[in-house]
This record gives sequence, C-alpha cells and structure tokens, in this order.
Amino acid sequence: MRFDPLPVSSPSMQAMFQFWSLQPTLERLLADQGAARSTSMAFALYQRAEGWLLRTPLPGVAASAIMLEIDGNALTLSGVWPPDESAGARSRHLERPRGAFRRTLRVPFEIDAARVRARVEHGVLEVELPRRARSGPVKVQVLSESTRN
Repeated sequence: MRFDPLPVSSPSMQAMFQFWSLQPTLERLLADQGAARSTSMAFALYQRAEGWLLRTPLPGVAASAIMLEIDGNALTLSGVWPPDESAGARSRHLERPRGAFRRTLRVPFEIDAARVRARVEHGVLEVELPRRARSGPVKVQVLSESTRN
C-alpha cells in the first residue's frame, strides 16, 4: 500500500500540484533570460518633511553594482545580484534572487536629483529622495516696443 501524505482529491488541488511541479522549469527559463527583468523586490518608504526615504534589502550586492537614475518624479534602481557562492554544486532549490534586477518607483513629487543621497549599510540600501523646492510666484515684466530699444 502506498502512503500519500497529501491526498489530492479535487481537480483544483490536482491542477495546483501540476502548476507547482513546473516551478523549477519556470525558474530556469527566467534565469536564462540574461537581460534585466522586473522583480518584486521588497522596499519600504518613509515620508519626511523634506521628502521620502526608501529602504530596500540588497544582501551581498556591492555599492558599485547598484545604479540609480532620477527622471522627474521617477527613481529607477538597477543592478546585479552576486553569483551563488556554491560554485560547482548543482542547485536544487533557490529562493535567493539572482541575475540582473530593475525596478522603477514613481513618487508624487519632483525629486531634487542634486540632493539625492544613497548608501548601502549591512545589506540595506537607503536612498533619500528630497522634494524639489517650489519657487514662489514670479513676476514677469511685459515690454512694449518703446521699452525694448
């Protein structure tokens, strides 16, 4: 008699187990892409008076492997996860991210790119995103033909 610890009785349960059996194949296909892909990397945003603070864990990623781009109200974070340390061994199950990553975050204000500060400490990237200072109303003098000469 065969012991089955998880009896699969319903068709929906059978479909779920068939889907999960495809997971290693899907992971291998995604890892073979080579190009940077979007990832669901976790991050936290903290609102401050002068702007926002972004924190995201990037364990093992060197500061030199991280690239930040600012365009108006968008921050794009990209880089490369370090290769797996167990070279020569065949992986059976990996939950660590690998390869290139890229994520764009839009904030509800224009970022002052000149004042952005970023640092990596203990595997956590912190990016300070200051608001661009709004200038007050500007008076524009209207010239006539006689004042132009």
